[in-house]
Parts: sequence; structure tokens; C-alpha cells
Amino acid sequence: MGGVFGKKQTPHQISKQDLAILDLKNARDTAKKYTQQLEGLIQKQEESAKILLKKGEREKAKRILKLKKYQSKILEQTNNQLQNLEEMIGTIEFAQIEQQVFSGLKAGNDALKLIHKEMSIEKVQQLMDDTEESLEYQREIDSILSQNSSLLDDESLLDELSQLESEYSSGLLGEAPQVPQNVVVQPQKQKVEEPKQQSSSKTQQREAALA
Repeated sequence: MGGVFGKKQTPHQISKQDLAILDLKNARDTAKKYTQQLEGLIQKQEESAKILLKKGEREKAKRILKLKKYQSKILEQTNNQLQNLEEMIGTIEFAQIEQQVFSGLKAGNDALKLIHKEMSIEKVQQLMDDTEESLEYQREIDSILSQNSSLLDDESLLDELSQLESEYSSGLLGEAPQVPQNVVVQPQKQKVEEPKQQSSSKTQQREAALA
């Protein structure tokens, strides 16, 4: 598969800092186990001293307490060393992070320098000037074309007007039809109905004559 998925990832190379951190972490883990052992031993010694005191064996209890005190000092020293190991590991890991940040900033700065080299202030100014000249040239072309277009329209209108005048003068258009002036419009006659009373009187007269 091409592209990013086709590239094989290079394995991480172990540096001296990685080895140093590994050694420090191994020493830290060993110190932690040792402190746990000392804490358990000191607790047992304290319980043994209490049992001996109950039995009345004071000297034995005294020797156990003396040994417990010695073990407590070793435990304190071990805890101090363990704290130093933790601080050293944290310092080296933070230094690695700072180194990565520095490398990233350096790479970014180099990239910006290359971009600025390709896109200097002089080149940008020249590009803006060329763009302005191109736009001005295009505006002049548009202005010339618009003027020629208006002239062509005026000329076509004048030609059409001249043609109409010539046709009219030569009689090709003919005379316009005239509306007749002496025509009188006769109103339509409306049929007038006789009143119902007159029709009824005539009917009575006819009946009387027949009688």
C-alpha cells in the first residue's frame, strides 16, 4: 500500500540517555525491594524485643533494639538514595523532553528560513507590482472594448434609421390606412311590449263581438 502506510517505520535507536535511565530505574527498583525488606525486619525486631522484655530477658532485648536501631539508619539512608534516584530519573527524562522540544524548534526555524528565502520581501513586492500592472492592463482592455461596443451599437442604429427613411421616401412603406369619417352608426330598434292591460281589453272586445 502506497503513501504513508507503505513506508516502514524505522526502529527507535537506544541512546546513552536511554541506557542511563534504564540503569537508574533498575537501581530504584532494587532499593525499593531492599527498603521493604528492612521495614519488615525492623518490625519483627521490635516485636521480638517486646516478647523478651515480658520474659525478663533484658540483655537480649537490648541487643535486638540495638540491631533495630542500626537497621533503621540503613533504612533511612536507603530511602534517601531512593529519593535521589527518583529525582535523577525525572531530571534525565525532562532533559530528553527539552531536547526534543529544542530539536523541534530548530527544525521549525530552519523551515521558516527556507520559506523566507523563497518568499523574500523583494519578491513579494515585485509580485504585488506585477499583479497591479496586470489588473490595470485588464481594466484598460475592458474600457476599450466597452467604448467600441457602444460605437457599434450607435452605428447600427443609424444604419437602421437611414434604411427606414429611404424606404419611406421611395414609397415602399405605403400609406397608412385611414379611418372612414362619414359612417353613421344606427342604433338598434328595441321591441316595445304593450302593456298587459291593453292586451286584456282587446280580448274582451273580441269576446263581446262573438256573442
